Amino acid sequence: RRRVVLLVPARTDTRWFNLLASKAAGIWFIKGRLRFGDATSPAPFPSAVIILDNAYNGPPKVRFGVERPGDK
Repeated sequence: RRRVVLLVPARTDTRWFNLLASKAAGIWFIKGRLRFGDATSPAPFPSAVIILDNAYNGPPKVRFGVERPGDK
């Protein structure tokens, strides 16, 4: 069994996003915009986590509004 977890820009209008989404076991859309390290401003795009799992066979499990690390 192999599982790959990807943090990607949530660019749902692009070919690459739709290709990954069509093969995904899960897609988690992250609430808000991420900040990395000591950055003073957030990423200029929303983010999503895409989970690929070669043992999963079915439609992706989609979650919206997943809290960012550090959010309460």
